[in-house]
Amino acid sequence: MYKRQGLVSAQNSKPWSLGGFTGLSLANASIKNGIPGDYQNLYAFNANAYLEYSFQNRVSIQTQLGFLQTGYQISDQTNLRVNVDGNLMEFDNSYSGYDFQYLYHNIVNSWLIGYTFGEKYTIKPQIGLFGGLNLGTKTESVNYLYLDPVDHETIGDESLPIGYVESLEEGEIYKGTFSPYQFGLVSSLVLGYRIDEQYQFSIGSSFYLDLIDSAASSDLAGFEQYFRTFTINLGFTLFL
Repeated sequence: MYKRQGLVSAQNSKPWSLGGFTGLSLANASIKNGIPGDYQNLYAFNANAYLEYSFQNRVSIQTQLGFLQTGYQISDQTNLRVNVDGNLMEFDNSYSGYDFQYLYHNIVNSWLIGYTFGEKYTIKPQIGLFGGLNLGTKTESVNYLYLDPVDHETIGDESLPIGYVESLEEGEIYKGTFSPYQFGLVSSLVLGYRIDEQYQFSIGSSFYLDLIDSAASSDLAGFEQYFRTFTINLGFTLFL
């Protein structure tokens, strides 16, 4: 009982804390009128540092500054269609497709309110707002084609390759193509283990819900893009 009371007293006497966390991001986006295809999650990276003030070791206000990668992947594959002697023919044994990847690099600042349950072992839900600035976007596209030898003979075009071929292109989207700003809601759940009076280890997850259409300034009519990013992290806290 004495050790438990001592830990509680130490926690209450150290309302300020400084920490950081890093881990995996699972990124995707809500897309309207975009490129046709199957939109998939993109595995990425995030890292944050934070400063927090706690009231009586329960209610807390936290600000975070960090690096967050968002984005998504698109893939599509269809049977090969070729115009043969004026007739559009579809070949079931041959196909073409693409895999696109868009990786956005962002600086993000978040402000959250939280409540801590427990003392040595803690659970802390948090909710707040975040704003971000896009530093640049990397793109990777793979276009591929498979032409069955029998289909190749039917088509009769010697310029077409037999078998599987693909092309890889990498680049960067011009910063003026999409909005460089982010703003939205962020929530998190942090599980902590208080090592002693000064240090705490934690594992947590966060979800970023972007409320700004990052494609609003693009030239694509009707195209809308809202990012959704889930993170899971390991963290460390120093109580000041």
